[in-house]
Amino acid sequence: MDRVDLRLDPAVTRWARGELVDTAEVRGWLRLADGRRMDPLALLFALDVMPPATLPVVGLGGWVPTVQLSAYVRAWPAEGWLVARQLARTIGDGLVDEVCELWDARGHAVAQATQLAVVRA
Repeated sequence: MDRVDLRLDPAVTRWARGELVDTAEVRGWLRLADGRRMDPLALLFALDVMPPATLPVVGLGGWVPTVQLSAYVRAWPAEGWLVARQLARTIGDGLVDEVCELWDARGHAVAQATQLAVVRA
């Protein structure tokens, strides 16, 4: 985590205060900690750096290991912060299906990923 500057949207961090909600979504802003512009390899890293989208609905259940991840780099991002949104579509049978989307400072979609992970509820 020392490689990225990550700021979570306070509107989706009630889990940090022990409050659970019905929407499995985490949003925020991120950039490389050293100030470098994101390149395609850094975008791949950024797609898996957000906290699990399960946190708002199941709380702090520990590590959520990835079983499978497919990532797509769509465009070279503009300089500045990336907007990130991670959403869990399905949580059940010990698995979670998550989608992560990244947009650059101009509002262009620059990368996306889908992930299947183990979740402890």
